[in-house]
Amino acid sequence: MTENIFNLLREVELAFVNRLQQMQPLKALSLAPYLGRLLRVIGDHPGITQNRLCQTTDRDKAQVARAIKELERRGFVTRTPHETEWRTQVIALTDSGREAADVIVHHRNATIADALKDIPEDRQQVLRETLETIRAALENPESRTAEQGGQAITHSG
Repeated sequence: MTENIFNLLREVELAFVNRLQQMQPLKALSLAPYLGRLLRVIGDHPGITQNRLCQTTDRDKAQVARAIKELERRGFVTRTPHETEWRTQVIALTDSGREAADVIVHHRNATIADALKDIPEDRQQVLRETLETIRAALENPESRTAEQGGQAITHSG
């Protein structure tokens, strides 16, 4: 059953991305989902660095660099030198990048609202708490080692 839960989580994520990709205003932007996600993140964190984007999106430096280059080529972002770190550039949205990010956020929020509309608020709260518990367990696995009879025994929590 537990494997099915994780499979279902992945299926929900894929269905969500697919639904967004099918929306006409988003199709008009002609952006891959990852590029759209980058626009959202940059919009939420103006002046973010490429390294921070790597951490936030869990992508490697080469992937992020290619994506930023594409967004810059299309006029959605600018790169400027960091004030104190000469080898670092900060990334910000242009006006057209802000417009695109706003469209993405609007349709993303509408899709989320539509997906959750038939789930009462109390059940949404239980789901949220459950998912937060799962995330915490995966991000911060607690294990302790106890010495017992000269052997180390690892317990997972």
